Amino acid sequence: MASMENMTDRIVQYLKGTALELPEEERAAAIQWRVSCYHQGIELLQAFRNETQGNLPSSLLDIGGGWGGHSLAFAEQGVNVVLGDLNPHAFAALQSFADSQTLSLTTKIVDCQALPFEERLFDGILALELIEHIDSVPKFAMEVQRVLQDDGLCILTTPNRLKAFFWGEPHYGIRFLTILPFPLQGRIARTLFGKRYPFPIMRQYLRFSAIQRDFAQSGLRCEPRIYGRLGRFANNRFVGGIIREFLWSAAIVRHEYN
Repeated sequence: MASMENMTDRIVQYLKGTALELPEEERAAAIQWRVSCYHQGIELLQAFRNETQGNLPSSLLDIGGGWGGHSLAFAEQGVNVVLGDLNPHAFAALQSFADSQTLSLTTKIVDCQALPFEERLFDGILALELIEHIDSVPKFAMEVQRVLQDDGLCILTTPNRLKAFFWGEPHYGIRFLTILPFPLQGRIARTLFGKRYPFPIMRQYLRFSAIQRDFAQSGLRCEPRIYGRLGRFANNRFVGGIIREFLWSAAIVRHEYN
């Protein structure tokens, strides 16, 4: 146990260190975000176990994995991880850290709509807060279908428009912003609130069925998952359908025939 705790401490210290060169006014928020991704990764380990009768993937693609917090949580548990992102978020430093800790983690600059991997290479995929930023979700879905093993699964998240209305649009951190038409949200955030986000935001989902449609045409089955207190009502005969459609937490994506 002590060894595992020491590894956790080293990972957290590494992630904190990635933000040290940022301006002081940005540093605390960056550290909080990057470390929170690691802790979310630990929660996602359990999510995989829940979906696979207690098993973790042997090979995981963390697509759009950013600074590596989620990837490190899986590599810490012995999973062979490939972190792919279009932007190299200190990849050289992350690779050096992973190698020094004998973690099976490889970094690679990739376009998620044209993945440079063989078919059926991964039995697990993470696609967290990704599809709202890319040009074509159907193209990405085709790539997931191609590289995911027959019995594998992908955990996918994207901002939920209804939740964001109450808790704040996650890119700009502004509550009630999502009541506006999507094309106006970024403009209002920039001009009235002085908020900026460094990457393009291409879409926003209100209904889970819209996500399902983007993946179904590629032969993938997309099922909603509701975490937290609302999960207790997900299968309620009266409100379960509404909760699954409008208040989802994540999507579990598998090949249609599984």
